[in-house]
Amino acid sequence: MGHNVVALITKQKPIKEKLEFIEMPNFVEKGFYIIPLNACHSIYLEKKWGIYLEEDEEYFGGLGNIIYLKTIEKIAIEIGITDYALIGTDYFGGIGSQAAKVYKNSKQITIKNAKNYDENCLVGVDINSTLRAIGVIKERNKDEFDTINLSHYRCFEKYYEKYEKYCEE
Repeated sequence: MGHNVVALITKQKPIKEKLEFIEMPNFVEKGFYIIPLNACHSIYLEKKWGIYLEEDEEYFGGLGNIIYLKTIEKIAIEIGITDYALIGTDYFGGIGSQAAKVYKNSKQITIKNAKNYDENCLVGVDINSTLRAIGVIKERNKDEFDTINLSHYRCFEKYYEKYEKYCEE
């Protein structure tokens, strides 16, 4: 089974009404909010918000779920979070890639001593380093990723099926 997710992870409680208004699910694991992101849904939001993207705009995500950073940052502002990790995985059968970025006060920060990744559209550092940076403390015999049960979230497509038409336009 694969693992293909792009999500925001934060300790800050997102504004529930804003999440509902832009039709975004969220999950809570051990005090951390997991907010799934989806390429087709982000295209919908770009149109709704009138976001104009340049050809050289920076993007993030795994194969088939690529989202522009400008849109991700706007989503974070809209739902009221300023400190978060942006994570992405693209694995199948144990082979694939991962990357993550950390934001503090809505600005991307650098994490020292983190493993760097730059594969396909996943550019950043290792996910566990970013989770540590936002306050995840790993449990015994688990890493930060498994401490907040991220391995249970394999894919978020089912939450965004009605937005698939925006990827086809």
